[in-house]
Amino acid sequence: MGIIVIVIAVAHFALMRYAETYSFAPGDPEQAQLAAEHAECAGYYTVVLVSLKKDNPEYAQLEKQYTKEIKHHVRMGRNFSPDKTQFDEQVVKGASQFIDAGVNAAKTEKVPELVDKKGLQCLRTASRSADFVMRKLEERNR
Repeated sequence: MGIIVIVIAVAHFALMRYAETYSFAPGDPEQAQLAAEHAECAGYYTVVLVSLKKDNPEYAQLEKQYTKEIKHHVRMGRNFSPDKTQFDEQVVKGASQFIDAGVNAAKTEKVPELVDKKGLQCLRTASRSADFVMRKLEERNR
C-alpha cells in the first residue's frame, strides 16, 4: 500500500509541475476522456466538501484538503478541455450524478463504499493525467 501512495504522490507532483506547460491537443480522445473524468472528480469533491459536518473535529483539515482537490481537478480539466464552458457544465453534471448515486447508496447503507470508490477513481485520474502529460512532453521533446 505504501508503494502505491508513493507512486501516486510522484505522479501528482509531476502532473502539478508540468500540467501548466501542456496545451490542448485537439482530437486526442484520451485527453478528452481525462477532461471529463476531472470534471466528475471536481463535482465529487464539491459534494463531499458541502456535505462535511461543521462539528466534525477534522473539519478544517478536510475542508482544506477537499478545496485543494477541487482546484486541482478544475485546473487540470480546464487545461485538458477545449471548451471551458462545457467543462464547467460537466462539473455540475458530475456533482449531480454523485448526489444521485449517494441517494441510491443511502438506501442500501453503502455510502462509505461509494465515497471510497470515487475517491480512488479520482486518484487514478490524477495518476493517469500525469502519465499522459509526461508522454506528451516526451513526444514533444523528440
